[in-house]
Amino acid sequence: MKENKKIVHDLVKLDLHIHSVYSKKDKDLVSKNTIQNIPILMEKLEQEKVNMIAITDHNAFSYDMYKAMKSNMSKCKTLLKVLPGIEFDVEISDNRVHVISIFDDAQEEKIAKIEGIVTKYQFDNENNNAYKKSTFKEILSKIDLNVVVIAHQKCSPKARKQDVNLSSIGEEEFDKIIDYDYFDAVEFRSGKVEGILNNYREEKDLRNLRYITGTDCHDWTVYPAQKPSDKSQMKYTYMKSLPSFRGLAMALTEPNRLSTAYSSINAPYVKEIKIETNGKEEVIKLSSGINVVIGDNSVGKSLLFEYLYSSDLKDVKPASKVNGYKQFCKKKKIKITPFESEMKNGIKFDRQGDIRDLFQRKSNLKDIAFFTDKFKELKTDIHNEELDAYINNVLKLIEFNQEKKTKLLDLDYSLEIPAEIDDVSYSLRVIPDLTYTAKDYAKVISTIELAKNSITKVKNEKLLQDEDKKYLSSVEQNLVKMIKKYNNLKFQEKVTETIIATINSVTESFDNEAAKTAQAQENKINTFKKNISNFTSKIVGMIETDNKKKPTVLENFKTINIEEADNQFGKYHFVTRVVTSNITKDIIEKALMYPFSHKGKISYLENIDLDNFDENCNAKIDPFKKEGKDIKTSYKECVKEYIGKNILKIENVILLDKDDISTGNSPGKNALIYLDIFSKDSTIKLYLVDQPGDDVSQNRISTDLISILRKMVEFKQVLFITHKPELVVNLDVDNVIVLKNDENNNLKVSYGALEYIDDEVNILDEVANTLDGGVEVIRKRWKRYDK
Repeated sequence: MKENKKIVHDLVKLDLHIHSVYSKKDKDLVSKNTIQNIPILMEKLEQEKVNMIAITDHNAFSYDMYKAMKSNMSKCKTLLKVLPGIEFDVEISDNRVHVISIFDDAQEEKIAKIEGIVTKYQFDNENNNAYKKSTFKEILSKIDLNVVVIAHQKCSPKARKQDVNLSSIGEEEFDKIIDYDYFDAVEFRSGKVEGILNNYREEKDLRNLRYITGTDCHDWTVYPAQKPSDKSQMKYTYMKSLPSFRGLAMALTEPNRLSTAYSSINAPYVKEIKIETNGKEEVIKLSSGINVVIGDNSVGKSLLFEYLYSSDLKDVKPASKVNGYKQFCKKKKIKITPFESEMKNGIKFDRQGDIRDLFQRKSNLKDIAFFTDKFKELKTDIHNEELDAYINNVLKLIEFNQEKKTKLLDLDYSLEIPAEIDDVSYSLRVIPDLTYTAKDYAKVISTIELAKNSITKVKNEKLLQDEDKKYLSSVEQNLVKMIKKYNNLKFQEKVTETIIATINSVTESFDNEAAKTAQAQENKINTFKKNISNFTSKIVGMIETDNKKKPTVLENFKTINIEEADNQFGKYHFVTRVVTSNITKDIIEKALMYPFSHKGKISYLENIDLDNFDENCNAKIDPFKKEGKDIKTSYKECVKEYIGKNILKIENVILLDKDDISTGNSPGKNALIYLDIFSKDSTIKLYLVDQPGDDVSQNRISTDLISILRKMVEFKQVLFITHKPELVVNLDVDNVIVLKNDENNNLKVSYGALEYIDDEVNILDEVANTLDGGVEVIRKRWKRYDK
């Protein structure tokens, strides 16, 4: 735990409210808390595994106590930092409030002067028990150290008895002072108060209401109790920062860094990066959370990622870049150790612009590899067959029209009677073997009537449920229609049979009469007989055609509804659907009439037969005719293509709360969808991405993208390149890797948490100086840091 670290590998356990003997107003209560008894406190701190403390005496500071605490840190194996602090009594809105002030320990000479500065000031409020707020500010100004200010709040802001809590100023004033961020946090001790403050923050929407716990220990021998009589359960605060003042200040500006529940930080999937530059190997430790690479242009950030991912650069596009990268490394004397090959399956790498290109190159979201398995299959075969039936109905109607037209034309027939038999009695001669066997529908009709009667009996059963009676009534009605239908067919068969019998009777008479005709007239009469026979056959053919049922195209059509296939993934719905999921009669009518010049109603088909089929079609059918297909095949394929493109075409969309968010989006918005969904994918352990903020609007970086990347670390380690300061400071990254050229134009590598600073590198300064707008972003994030 004592190891000097540049990034956070474990949470820091805090206690910034401990009193020593110098809290003189507490008298005997703190009498044992002397410099000589510091080992007692150290032993207690080690038992509690506390990592960072501050001695905060009432309106006093002892430099000797502060130095002694620091020199005794070795007696506590867990203790990493001692910060200077004071608990002030400050009058705010006519009420005395305890205010803990924790100072930056970076300038020892200024810390040494704190004691002398504080002793020069006396309480100056009306009750002579606190400093006026203006005096408090003056003291802080004289001390001239960065400071975080924490107000005492050990009960509900709505409680009647407030004592020295900040909420003693009144609920309304409390809300105002919290809202404009005067205090960095409020302090409490027990978990019960935490729940109260959580509820209050939600109720009042006080986003700036942050809190931190402290033991307020006045007797080291009973630590972590406040005093011997104290029975309350201490709830410590854990900080995800380096154990330093700057780490504390950063944590107090980012609520996610502070928690009253301990949670271990996972080991990183990739623990380190090794870069050799000018013969010297640099080892960059990686956080299991968010790591970011920043640096000047052309310093080799993208090159670093390419070599880390694959030393042979085989996936680099265009290929001309490969030679450029190799020349750059040779010139700069850089060698980068790639990720171990066995770890590659757990790593995903998106290069600069890759995500945007995915959506620009792929017309179908399902073609994007990451989305493919998230879309369910949607089968349309049955619907294709259903629509094919309507196409065939059109062709059947046209064929029927052609047949009827042909039969009518055949009746336009001239019958020449030989002059030689003018004085001879004769009858129309019909082919002697004209036969017709009528279909016997009697059995069918009898069977249907029997079924109908049986259903009627079943309907009269008392135990039969209403829904079943309703269903049987429907069946009974359909059977009545069928009986009527087959009776009509039976009648038609009878008519045809009668006509044939009549014709055969006439033929027989004619044959008897013709036998008496002279042999001289036989040849002419035979010819006449054949003509009469042909004419009679045409009449019979016309009668048969006229008795056929005319094909209908959309009779009994019912709207076709095609359900989508929905696969929910988090808050997103991966939907596979057809372009037209609700196929109405108008829609299918439009499709069937699509190849015709007259794209009106189906009734127009009454005028079309095979002879004029082609001339009634428009140019839409021409590509199909050119392939040598007949008009019927061309029509069918033309309509099927239209249906495939405009009705049954499969489309894949991603919905959020049933709103379509995947079509017509900007590349940046699609990138956010991609990253948001990917953030929940637990199969990838390290996500390597070059400039994820490309094409994302500024306000979406500050809100959506930052939120997505924060969620991403729940499942994976992240390493990305950026030029955008918001994605470093506001995202509150865990590790900043800085690539720079030194004075000799050699690559210089440094890294650390945002709060990290040593003699060689100040990470916040690097962010401010390297990224455009970095200074302003840091100022907004850390607006109270310069108190």
